Amino acid sequence: MYTGQRSGSGPTNFAFRHTGDGFSGNIGSPTSTGTTISLTAAAYQNITAATEFRLYGYNADQNNGSFSVDDFTFSGSTLGTTVTSLTGFSACLNTAGTAQSFTVNGSGLSPANATITVAPTTNYEVSITSATT
Repeated sequence: MYTGQRSGSGPTNFAFRHTGDGFSGNIGSPTSTGTTISLTAAAYQNITAATEFRLYGYNADQNNGSFSVDDFTFSGSTLGTTVTSLTGFSACLNTAGTAQSFTVNGSGLSPANATITVAPTTNYEVSITSATT
């Protein structure tokens, strides 16, 4: 959602676009005063790469007009996809290694009940001896 304002002979046409299609397709119906643009379509879900959205304003008199976005709100859930590798762990295959610990912190996840997956590499085991949810 955004609110905007146009003065004089500022832009009269607007487009909201996304990197996913090379900024070629319009999303929603942006206006000079603002609107809510829905990103519920499948193309905008589960995006794992960096993405960019752009709001274009065009067909303006270059000398006597302006347009500004006064407020912008993004509503929805986002979850980082960064994989963190742990180092310094060692054990011998087929023998009991020394217990070593690490902390996984999910504070700030959105939604708050998102899933965090901890997956060991081949020949390693991850077990929970103490967990707080």
